[in-house]
Amino acid sequence: MSAEVTVIVPTYDHADTLHESIGSVRRQSFSDLEIVIIGDGVTEATRRVALDLCAQDSRIVFREFPKSARTGEPYRDQVIRESSSPYILYQSDDDLWLEHHVTTLRSALQRADFVHSLHVAVDVDGTLTALLGSLKSDDMRAMLRNRRANLFGLPFAAHRRTAYLSLEQGWTTTPVGCWTDLYMWSKWMALPSERLASVLQPTALHFPSPYRGNWPEARRRQELSEWVRRLEQAGPAMIQARLHFQVGPLLNALRDKHFDSLDALLDHSRIEIDRGADAVSECDSGESMMSSRCTMLEAQLEELSLGFQQSSGVSNWQDLAARWRLRFESRPACSYATARLCAALNAMGQFDQAVDVAESVLGGTEIVAGTQHADLMVSYSQALAARGKDERAAQLLRAELELAPKNAVLRGGLARLLLRSGREDEAIEVYKEALSADRNVGRAPLTGLVNLLLQLQRFQQAEAYALTLAERNPDQSAVWLALAKCADARRDFVSCLSLLDRAGSLAPRLPTNYYLIRARALQELGRVDQAMTVLSTGLQFHPRHRGLQAAQAQLAA
Repeated sequence: MSAEVTVIVPTYDHADTLHESIGSVRRQSFSDLEIVIIGDGVTEATRRVALDLCAQDSRIVFREFPKSARTGEPYRDQVIRESSSPYILYQSDDDLWLEHHVTTLRSALQRADFVHSLHVAVDVDGTLTALLGSLKSDDMRAMLRNRRANLFGLPFAAHRRTAYLSLEQGWTTTPVGCWTDLYMWSKWMALPSERLASVLQPTALHFPSPYRGNWPEARRRQELSEWVRRLEQAGPAMIQARLHFQVGPLLNALRDKHFDSLDALLDHSRIEIDRGADAVSECDSGESMMSSRCTMLEAQLEELSLGFQQSSGVSNWQDLAARWRLRFESRPACSYATARLCAALNAMGQFDQAVDVAESVLGGTEIVAGTQHADLMVSYSQALAARGKDERAAQLLRAELELAPKNAVLRGGLARLLLRSGREDEAIEVYKEALSADRNVGRAPLTGLVNLLLQLQRFQQAEAYALTLAERNPDQSAVWLALAKCADARRDFVSCLSLLDRAGSLAPRLPTNYYLIRARALQELGRVDQAMTVLSTGLQFHPRHRGLQAAQAQLAA
């Protein structure tokens, strides 16, 4: 069939959620669609569901292929090349679109070649978090191009077919250790910025699989059905009003650039904020906001400001905790605000209060694993450990990891907890478990393991894993910096400088360790003047860093 929009839905074994996922596509306000289900070595149950959907709607086509090495990326390329639709959209087999999703992104594609809407994730307790960032930002595009982190998942993206065909390379099998969608998005970042657009409003909901992997099929489908019912009753404005905006993507993109205020950060990131309840209600229209504008309630903006302070360096933890407590008291069932209040209380050493706050939301000390925000579980566990309940804290995080083995927040939290208790080998094993469980494991567990081994000064082991990381992610500056640390530890300063050159070529802004290690290597090689220049350069980017100041003073003496 010939349709204006082709929707690609890759699937393998999510028979339980495919009905609801594609149902949200079928209910779109824009109906000139072709829906192509790509079966990547599907299970028999998934095949039955796909064929049943085809029988219900003539717009749906099921294309079955053998199981690929990853998630059927080459099959997506084939479908796009065979399509005649001018616009290509994607849907995951376990996520939901809001009814204006196609209308919004199709409108955005009138003035751009590649667009995305706001990535909104639904946690298991119903918390909605949105990743804030704009493709108008040079830093954000560089983050995606270098595949340091992702900003949006598959169901939030759309592009022109002609623009896709003009790329040097389209969908291909993704290298081990990289997300398949991010690998494709990185290729789009070669386009001029004016051909890319961010529509910073919610048009879809992502239900992350890691915490739901062990759920019975009926429970996953029931969850999606419940959200469909809520959307029918309340509409998109309900989603907009409940969002918790994450500042993390902006800080990840900027790396080591410092900003004194949230306004300065947003301005640099090319994001403008529309404030107030009136602006939120306008989202019902489904109209595209082509500039990088984001609508927020005053409470959401306040929360974003608190998150910025907590992530970028806090001068007054007491004030921050008091403001998070106000957010917590206004929404006591919200695990997002609770997690950040607990983290602030932990930073102040008020561990008893942190435990009380967490348990007021979690429902007491008998916690059901997999029912709350991962950040809250980590903060709660840290508070328990500080009260001498290390084993209870470790048991809690292990139970969480049983349900979400790919969750980097939980894994890092457990490793730090074990390290604090002097259980170094167990902390290392936490990361190794992730590596042995999944050969396609992402960068986070490997990076965590390398950093942990460096911290423990086990440089030979760290170097072995860092080499694996470099093989999988050769364009990541942090990988080469880790290898430089290993070379520095074995006093191979010539190799150390060479590795630092590689790290520096991949990132315009570098962490303080880069300057400290480089200066030390130059000093050891007798090139003191060059070492002083390196430290001076580092202080231009990090003017308040005491380590750089001390190294410069010591070298001058």
